[in-house]
Amino acid sequence: MMRNLYCFIALLFLSYSAVAQSADTARKDTSKHMIFLDAPSKNTSKPLYVIDGVIFKDHVKEIDPLDIVKIDVLKGPQAKSIYGSRGANGVIVITTRQFVINKCHKKFVAFSKSYSDYLRTHENKDGDFNYILNGFPLAGTPDEIIEKLHEVSSEDIISVTFLDKNKNPELVKSALIITAIKQ
Repeated sequence: MMRNLYCFIALLFLSYSAVAQSADTARKDTSKHMIFLDAPSKNTSKPLYVIDGVIFKDHVKEIDPLDIVKIDVLKGPQAKSIYGSRGANGVIVITTRQFVINKCHKKFVAFSKSYSDYLRTHENKDGDFNYILNGFPLAGTPDEIIEKLHEVSSEDIISVTFLDKNKNPELVKSALIITAIKQ
């Protein structure tokens, strides 16, 4: 009877060991596939992110999609020529509304003291203006207008004239008149 008990225990260990080994082998095979599919490789093709001129190395901060004015994707030689080896996997350049507005303010304030004074007294708010570029009113959504103003190079600006509706009652809206020529 003791012999039967030893045989039973030995058989139990052997069968448990065989089941555990086959389960372990199956698990290893599965994990190999999971590692192959899910593990980050050394040759990741993560692009470089540049937000408002700042390179983000680790992760991209959360940006409200409504605050994005423009997204550019740079690839291949163009990305490498601008960002070097960091741009080898491509570059995603995100430009936000506030960044563009601040750059436009800075650009136009340099040409018009009255515009500068207006911004200072009105908390940098100029969204309800009529914008006139080279004699033509800018039309479109606020983002389209901001982008058009952003594209005007400081070197191309000849003059900026600001007409404040509070000082010129015949105006329906305040106007920012920009005279620029393409070189």
